[in-house]
Amino acid sequence: MTIPEIYRGCDRKVYLPSGSKYFYTTVQQNIVSDNIQHMKATITAAWLLMLTLPVSGNNDNYAYLGSGSVIYPMEKTNISLEYQFLSFRVEDGYAKVDILFEFNNPGQTEKKLPVGFMILTPEGDIHENMTGKNLILDFRMMKDGYVLPYQLKVAACADCPLEDTGVIKTPGMYVYLFEVGFRPGINRISQSYGFFPSSGKLSGEAYPHLLTTGAKWADGNIGGLTVCIDMDPDKYFFVNDIFGPKASWEIIGSGKITGKIHYNDLPEDSCRMVRVLSGKLQIAVENFRYEDNIFFGTIKGNSPGYKNNRIIDSLRYALWYSIWDVWDIKRFLYSESRLGEYELKILRNIIYARYGYVFKSEDMQNYFSQFEWYIPDPNLVMEEIRLTEKEEELIEVIRNRERIYGNHPVERR
Repeated sequence: MTIPEIYRGCDRKVYLPSGSKYFYTTVQQNIVSDNIQHMKATITAAWLLMLTLPVSGNNDNYAYLGSGSVIYPMEKTNISLEYQFLSFRVEDGYAKVDILFEFNNPGQTEKKLPVGFMILTPEGDIHENMTGKNLILDFRMMKDGYVLPYQLKVAACADCPLEDTGVIKTPGMYVYLFEVGFRPGINRISQSYGFFPSSGKLSGEAYPHLLTTGAKWADGNIGGLTVCIDMDPDKYFFVNDIFGPKASWEIIGSGKITGKIHYNDLPEDSCRMVRVLSGKLQIAVENFRYEDNIFFGTIKGNSPGYKNNRIIDSLRYALWYSIWDVWDIKRFLYSESRLGEYELKILRNIIYARYGYVFKSEDMQNYFSQFEWYIPDPNLVMEEIRLTEKEEELIEVIRNRERIYGNHPVERR
């Protein structure tokens, strides 16, 4: 079975878009003083992020809409990045990013340093109006309570110099340039912006973030990194596990973090699935090296890629990595002509399983217990479940279908 595109980034392999002239080479860890050479190494690292997104050999199978990066020095420096707090808040398909950096200047005098922030242009199956555009919104960087001024530059390729903004070739990149003064000791810089998700053939939403640019600071690592991911309510999402065995993963609120993804020959150290009922995911790690990039997102719950010879296998396969909502259930209900009484019963009860209902029927309890996203609540009774109007309507539609298969009364659950 072919690994779905969404997982191809999890195993950190590189999949080139067809016709792409870009390729991945190991990012140089040493910082060269020549600004242009330094930018080449940084841009090469940025293209690694795009190429490890869930794409296939056809540009029609993915849409990359851009993402942010760790800010980086434009020249060699002994200033180190001591701590980073990286927060993602996703709502209605839009990610708001808030970041706090703590830098240490070991010298005795203030040092002024050119600092960059990189954004890749949209690529793949995108609307023509997005071509070459900077889709990062509400960008701001602050230090000591003041918004820092910047110059916006562009580069057409990994071997091209930075230029003033104008018509940019695609693929290409934008670079925000700052001049930052670092006092002796600890310096704090905050940053915020927003961006839209990328997607693969089978992915729902993918939110990448380039971390490898952080290796350009002194020592190439960071004393402490905290990542918070706050998705839309009741989402089941993946996070690539680049943080190592000593990292702390926890839900601030209520939810569940699964073990590593087991999918055919996918490496076990690739991604974790997370379901947050309320709150957010927090990952904390010390002495982290900026050698990999982070991305997280959801997997489509209803896609042609899930088709199987047996309808029950297709259903189980689709539910393994996604929680279906009303729209997903409707699509499956109206697109499948092979649905029997048992499959209809499952579709109807997906709605109750989302709420954590403990089923009275053994077959339904056993069925949903196989999915990591199912979190049974022994305190929940049917009368306390507040179904939405759309959920009630869909349940009634499915019950009417079920009545076709017999004259016996249809179970409510």
